Amino acid sequence: MTTSDIYSVLKEFSSGLQLAPSPSQVMWLICNTVEKTGLDDCVVYSADLESEELTQVAAIGGKVNELQQIINPIILKLGQGIVGNAALLKREILVDNTSLTPNYVTDGDVRASELSVPIIYENDVVGVIDSENKEENFYKQHHLLLFKTLAALAAPWIGNPKTADQLLSRRRTDRQQASIKYGLHFHSSQLKQVTEDYMKESFRLFASLNHQEFEEIMRVFLKHYAKPYPFKHISVLDEKLKNHDEAFKRFLCDRVKDLVKLSMDDIFLPSPKTQKYHFIIEHTYINPLPDHQSVADKLGMSYSTFARHLAKARKQLIDFLWAKLHKDMKTVAPIIE
Repeated sequence: MTTSDIYSVLKEFSSGLQLAPSPSQVMWLICNTVEKTGLDDCVVYSADLESEELTQVAAIGGKVNELQQIINPIILKLGQGIVGNAALLKREILVDNTSLTPNYVTDGDVRASELSVPIIYENDVVGVIDSENKEENFYKQHHLLLFKTLAALAAPWIGNPKTADQLLSRRRTDRQQASIKYGLHFHSSQLKQVTEDYMKESFRLFASLNHQEFEEIMRVFLKHYAKPYPFKHISVLDEKLKNHDEAFKRFLCDRVKDLVKLSMDDIFLPSPKTQKYHFIIEHTYINPLPDHQSVADKLGMSYSTFARHLAKARKQLIDFLWAKLHKDMKTVAPIIE
């Protein structure tokens, strides 16, 4: 399977998450996604931290009967087998030869290779994705990347269904309200029609900024994104907004928030190479964790690596927004003049 094929199934997986599935449905979705990449074995375990047990919830291959039920589901203790160790250590484990691994646990047929990747939410293991193959040295880096990406995307839906529901509701509301409010078609990145006065004024404001001003505004805006009104922390906007009423300021603030969320979905979600950037922006600014170190820990990164990725993700997002706004402004120039 090509890298392009893997990107395609991951994009489909991301779309599947938008259907508000339950944790168990997400686990089955993981297995179905893995199967589409050509692998013939995948089992997802649910973790119970109180009992320190891992239970098989979803699978493909010989573990499943015609009723889509797992046959003789295994329950492992934390630290038991390769799966249990992946959960205990909170890190992926790739085994090229299980005969050399004393803690290998047989699940039906003996297999030669195994890959286990924990699903971690807020530093707690909530599940494990596991796959075995009869060939030695079978799993490669693209398999590891696939499993880690699936684990990162699925973690909020498995670890905190309430949070997942809120994220889902936010995504749906974003696209519905933004399309109505701004007359935007985000798939084509073109303006369909602009009729509201506030919309015209917002374009005039953006047109008055140079790239350096826009970048500085967006850096501060992102820093205060989770606050009710981030603009009050941006001194460079004081002069430009002083003649506008509060209703317009709120409209503009909501519009920028919408554009940030929708743009980060568009540029970061489609590729597993950039999905970590989506996670970083989401949990640094949109739905922030307590501090930057918490985001780094959740991704298994050192702080310096996280800081480097954050800077890159932020720059890509701001540059995308700048380009998008100026492209849209060319479309509506006759309307706002």
